[in-house]
Amino acid sequence: MYRPADVDNPRDFSQYYRGGYIGYNDPQNPEIITPLLISRTDDEGNQIRCHRMQKTNTDVSGTYRLVETVLTFPAIMAACQFGMPQYGSTVYGNGAQYLSRNAPREGYRGYRTDRLRSHVFAYWFYRNLGLAFGGDADNDAVWYTFNPYYYPAQQAFTEIHSGTRLGCPISRFLTVHADTTAETPAISYKTEVIGAFSKDGSEIVISSDYVDYLPALREITKMRVVNE
Repeated sequence: MYRPADVDNPRDFSQYYRGGYIGYNDPQNPEIITPLLISRTDDEGNQIRCHRMQKTNTDVSGTYRLVETVLTFPAIMAACQFGMPQYGSTVYGNGAQYLSRNAPREGYRGYRTDRLRSHVFAYWFYRNLGLAFGGDADNDAVWYTFNPYYYPAQQAFTEIHSGTRLGCPISRFLTVHADTTAETPAISYKTEVIGAFSKDGSEIVISSDYVDYLPALREITKMRVVNE
């Protein structure tokens, strides 16, 4: 996703990137990309107020919060990535969601959540269990868009089957999740259910309409995949 900024002064940067996320390469954590929400510049344009996303615990589904910080324009130019992260299936609280672009390109820059279409998997279960949408879960989704995390397929089955999670992304386009139409954890390509796990979780059974997906599913899941 690396791309240099297409502006060369603080005021233009604030105008185009304000309200959007960029990726900050934190020298203290070089293995991750920290989402940085751009707020505004000071009156002289020397300092840029931002909100840096920080993790509050070590669990993969942990809570991420925005913490205000101030960086200079040269520091941002030197340490940030300005390209767009790839959209797709991502962790969303204790579930998963699929993100796709909702609006054409505009003059604004940066990753903007209000320009995306979100499909939350197992939505019915969220509603009936009284689980909240938004807030910390939205922060999780931003973090894992910049830092994708994909569950091994067998672990995803266990997490869903045990009720620990409602959804687990296993690749950019594949998600294992609870579903009212299946007795066992279902698997979706993008937002469409294409199959489900067997009762013992030893194999994945997909609809005959999706036989073309068999080779890719076997490669990604490392499991036995058959069509019904």
